[in-house]
Amino acid sequence: VGCWLLLVVGCCWLLVVVDQTNMPEIPEIHQFKNAVNEFIEGVTFTSTEFLVAESNKHPQFKAPYPCHVRATARGKEIKLIFGGNFEVVFFHGLFGGWLLESNSGSKMEGEGGKAMVVFRAEGGKSITFRGFSPYWRVGTWGEDRGPDPYEEFDAFRQNIMTNLQVKAMTAPLYEIMLNQKYFSGVGNYLRAEVVYRARINPFQSLQELFKKDQEAGELLLKTTSAAVKEVVEGRINKYGTKEEKERFQAWTKCYDKSTSKMVVDKSKRKFFYVPSQYSAGAKKTQETAPSLSPLKPSTSSLSTQPKPSFQPQQPAIQSQQLQLQPQLQQNVQQPVTFSTGGDDVGREEGDYPPAVELMLLVHECYHRSLLTLEDKKIIKQTVFQPLTAPTTEKNNRLKWLLFSSVEAFKADGDHDFEEFSDSIKRIVRLLRGY
Repeated sequence: VGCWLLLVVGCCWLLVVVDQTNMPEIPEIHQFKNAVNEFIEGVTFTSTEFLVAESNKHPQFKAPYPCHVRATARGKEIKLIFGGNFEVVFFHGLFGGWLLESNSGSKMEGEGGKAMVVFRAEGGKSITFRGFSPYWRVGTWGEDRGPDPYEEFDAFRQNIMTNLQVKAMTAPLYEIMLNQKYFSGVGNYLRAEVVYRARINPFQSLQELFKKDQEAGELLLKTTSAAVKEVVEGRINKYGTKEEKERFQAWTKCYDKSTSKMVVDKSKRKFFYVPSQYSAGAKKTQETAPSLSPLKPSTSSLSTQPKPSFQPQQPAIQSQQLQLQPQLQQNVQQPVTFSTGGDDVGREEGDYPPAVELMLLVHECYHRSLLTLEDKKIIKQTVFQPLTAPTTEKNNRLKWLLFSSVEAFKADGDHDFEEFSDSIKRIVRLLRGY
């Protein structure tokens, strides 16, 4: 009975995660903050319940209860301040959000995911931090996060102007705008909308832009702040209610539009742009843009594919090559596609086909003694099964979650193998049926 209960609970958690494919950007984070503050105003908190094991990314702490709590935001992080001076910063990762609960009901701000930590208050209220790959730390904002362009515009601008000559500023705008050290909180849809609305060529560098056209550079920074303000104050939410999503679609002019062109950047994220958006002062054209590849199917064979961008330790990869049966070659040489509840989910190709990319990471975790040989075999059997082999909806969903774990690993700038292997172990337990 216990084994079946774990399986049911695990599958329920899986169903929550399967449809979550986003990372909250700065507007969503500020909306989370506003919702949390409105919910807990005047409430006295009394206890904390940790729902995950203690680790470097999930440290346990003692807040100065009883006390009031308030939330602040910066970029993609939220800080809870307990009693005026005890601070804990939360990073939401791919699937982060907050569950607000009271005796009269509950409301989810953001996407679902696994419950990580609960803060309980008098009167039956509580707030729960949830997600798939989130973490927190005791203390203030991270040193690798720049000032908030929405609430700290002057500091945001000063940080960029002070560092305008560093090497990072020679990267194209579409790349530097995802650098959280300078454009804190900006993500995929914001970078597309900002450069479109500012009518600036996204393929030139920020350094070059300011050198050639100071006014255009200043406009880019002001537009970044203004775009965030419009989304936050207009209650526009890409992942919110039906009405909020409709407002988001009406607000976006470039992101994910059929009239826009699309390329894939170095981190394999889609970047949308409109060539006619370029200002008269922008000199670079799309043809001179570095390191861009059009989003189209690859016809390259496995042997001619470049090395993966995450660069696993070479001795570990060379010491034991993947041995694939001949009948599995079709699985390996093209993106893996499978059905989840009737909808086919196709994986986009990266440097390696997704199945091989997953196994390279799994092998690296095995080399680091983070996964067992049995874990590795189960993953290999699941991913590289013959196309004619029978399958189930549960296995399809678990396979989808395996690839989602890879995406979460690549999106995490720390490339935390322990976090990745922990996710893989949970999936292996479900694959084993307990």
